[in-house]
Amino acid sequence: MTRSVGVWALGLLAVLGGFAALPDAAEPLTAPQVVARCAEALGGADKIASVRTLRIQMVPASKPKAVTHEIKRPNRIRSESADYVLVFDGERCGYLKGAPSKDGRDPGPKLLPEEEGRDFELDIAFLFPAFFDHPSQYLGTEAFEGSPHHKLALTLPMGIRVTYWLDGIRFLPARIVAEVPFQGEVVRVERTLGDYFSAQGLLFPRTMNSSGWAFKGPASVTNVEVNPPMEDGRFER
Repeated sequence: MTRSVGVWALGLLAVLGGFAALPDAAEPLTAPQVVARCAEALGGADKIASVRTLRIQMVPASKPKAVTHEIKRPNRIRSESADYVLVFDGERCGYLKGAPSKDGRDPGPKLLPEEEGRDFELDIAFLFPAFFDHPSQYLGTEAFEGSPHHKLALTLPMGIRVTYWLDGIRFLPARIVAEVPFQGEVVRVERTLGDYFSAQGLLFPRTMNSSGWAFKGPASVTNVEVNPPMEDGRFER
């Protein structure tokens, strides 16, 4: 399922290249143009395209233990805290440690059902805009918290539908809504973003507030590293 860095970087630059020829305010926007404006707002198309890995440390208010997420674009993630290590290599996911057990002891590495990989895809989409790696559709504008926001929708490779709400003026992501198929129903999960700060020339949200997900409630991002070295083995069980 993984793609080479060169393929997605060239494709992303082609999409973001539309930023130089944006329509005037009277013309409707397209998905590539909204993606390009978001890239410019976050630090620029070249910087977004150059992102290969991310290390994001955050502290959920409900669980005052730091969680470190390591991402290797487009679809690898490792999530680690003092209690567990979870990995997804783009195809399969599992625990390296901390898998739940009836007797409370760590059973060691444990592979999870293949379909649970889609949850890890969503974790990535919640931490870094998936429309930089997957084609999206522009749904126009809709009010959120009293102001217009641009909406971009896409479907992740494993089937989760994700809609991003971008601030109507700054084009920064402010809200993410995901529709997750689960036992014949669709579960809605959401994350709001705010208080953007700069890390190595790119903007990232400092505050996140989630509902309908494992980390319910607010969380604070305490550190972001862009392009730290990461071997593929860190994402394998």
